[in-house]
Amino acid sequence: MKKLLLLLLLFSLSFSDFNFQSAEVTISDIGQDGSASVKESIKFSVSGTYERSLYQKGFTENELSYWATTTNLDEIKLHIDANKVDIRDFRVKPQPLKGCNVFLDMCQGELIIEYSAHPQVNKNNSETIEGTGLFSVENYKPRTYRHSINSEVLSFTTTEQGDIILDDRVYLIVKPPQPRSNTEVNPMPDDVDEGQLDYVEQLVWEDIILVKFSLNFDVEESLDEEVMDFFTDLFRNAVATMEGEYGFAVVAITGILIGSYVYLKSKK
Repeated sequence: MKKLLLLLLLFSLSFSDFNFQSAEVTISDIGQDGSASVKESIKFSVSGTYERSLYQKGFTENELSYWATTTNLDEIKLHIDANKVDIRDFRVKPQPLKGCNVFLDMCQGELIIEYSAHPQVNKNNSETIEGTGLFSVENYKPRTYRHSINSEVLSFTTTEQGDIILDDRVYLIVKPPQPRSNTEVNPMPDDVDEGQLDYVEQLVWEDIILVKFSLNFDVEESLDEEVMDFFTDLFRNAVATMEGEYGFAVVAITGILIGSYVYLKSKK
């Protein structure tokens, strides 16, 4: 029994205070403007009383820098390049310690990072800056939007050629919208046939080098949405006109024209 306890003690000492276990980066809720929701789940072991106290202290922190500095784990970072996206609604959510082992003096920790990633906009003309955001979107035919992932926005370990490296503990998960069509992927994820690409709920890559990574798909807007967008844009343009330099004059002229039309109709 003493030998077993000694072996367990030596086994526990062989671990670092914080030991990386896995990272999952999930991209979902992809919009027509190229925006998307991102959830990053990073799991690691926590060894020692002092380390557990540091972990629990982090429950009052909403700064990713605290966790990166405290754990000294390379994978505690944003896997989306913040210089190429507009990050909104950023949240750091440490989870309660689980699976604690008294003999090993070890628990399992998890850090969840949630945010939405949007394309960056030129402040001078309000136009989207090309190459920013998780997806580029092209309205190449009526009511149909072509989405193409901007792979250079992803911030994983890369080869010298710039291809993304995912080891057997790092997962990239993309949940394209439904319905969709003309889905194209390179390289193909495991366990997905090419004929299923338009129908699977999610695409998962791990333990792979994403050479010349690409993901493209079409989303067709319904006729009701197109009509709604038309009237929404019409209303926004009207409000912008009224708030502009000649807004009062436009409203006055419109009122006169409508009044004249009603008066003439009544005379007839």
